[in-house]
Amino acid sequence: MDAIEIQGLSDWYKAYFKGIRQRFDALLNVLSTNASQQVQQPVEEPLTNLVDFLKEIRLQELSLEQLRLLEQMEVLELFGPAGAENVSQIVRTASYDPASVDQKIRVRLERVNSAQEKLTNVSSALKNLGFSPESFDAPEDRITIRVGFKRDASIDNIKDWKSSAEDWYQIVRGVGLAVGEAPEDTKILGATKGSVILILGATCAVTGLLAVISRNICGIAKDTLSVLSEIENLRQKKMLTATMETEMKKLVDAKREEGLKAIEHEVEQMMSATLDGEKQTALQKSIHKLLDFGEKGGDIDFVEPPEAPSDGPEEASDVDQLADKFSDVRRFIQEYQELREQLKQIEHKQ
Repeated sequence: MDAIEIQGLSDWYKAYFKGIRQRFDALLNVLSTNASQQVQQPVEEPLTNLVDFLKEIRLQELSLEQLRLLEQMEVLELFGPAGAENVSQIVRTASYDPASVDQKIRVRLERVNSAQEKLTNVSSALKNLGFSPESFDAPEDRITIRVGFKRDASIDNIKDWKSSAEDWYQIVRGVGLAVGEAPEDTKILGATKGSVILILGATCAVTGLLAVISRNICGIAKDTLSVLSEIENLRQKKMLTATMETEMKKLVDAKREEGLKAIEHEVEQMMSATLDGEKQTALQKSIHKLLDFGEKGGDIDFVEPPEAPSDGPEEASDVDQLADKFSDVRRFIQEYQELREQLKQIEHKQ
């Protein structure tokens, strides 16, 4: 994770922290009383206030690296609809053991406070060093796409950069043509150093199609990695014969080809009109290059823009229309992220 993402996570967390802490405190006041007295106070109101607030925390505004850091700090499980359900389930067992529930909620508030302290300290350290990371926010009608050039897809020299730039031109061009957009409609918002990350801003149409393709590519990678992992397991157990290895590698190739055909079929179903020869060829090239990029270790992450507050009926209407445009894209992004997390777990086991 780079400094820009850390600063962005710190700002995001700070925006929610006060509301989270206040509602946890209100709930704990009741739980503590119930743990020490026989006459029980109702917990429904403070619990509902906390649960409703946790449900509205927009985790989809964060990158996968930022989500992973929240998970390491043991607070991710408290946020969003799943986090709200988690807290609700804990409190609803209070009638059986009020003191235990009070302690469990107290521990979770301590984690929330600890995460805020850590993020604030890191943010302050960056500022004290004179480092002010530039943010790369997409315009309101765009979605941020972070392209990570890692492992065998890393960029080490000018030749690598030229090759990667050409590949990503073909990827964006193919997806763009399929939805009626030119490659230049996808903007470069910036780039970060270290592991090179290119930050793009794309329309809903391009992002939606790219997320669908990426989701399916994760599925292909998951299937092929499972077979490759089994090959290694058999090799270590000295049970792998040359014939078995050949056949299993053929299975990997078959799964790859089946996956590519499935992607092309799903994309065709999404299109309102049949793509002509040039667009079809460009899209196929885009899909193949995106698969190659993923197999080399590169990754792609989609980050939703924050919800913009509305100041009146007319602006509210614009915001609603924008939200409608994002709805399908959000679903595609979430499906992609779920599959990518499953893939990461398989990779870590190898």
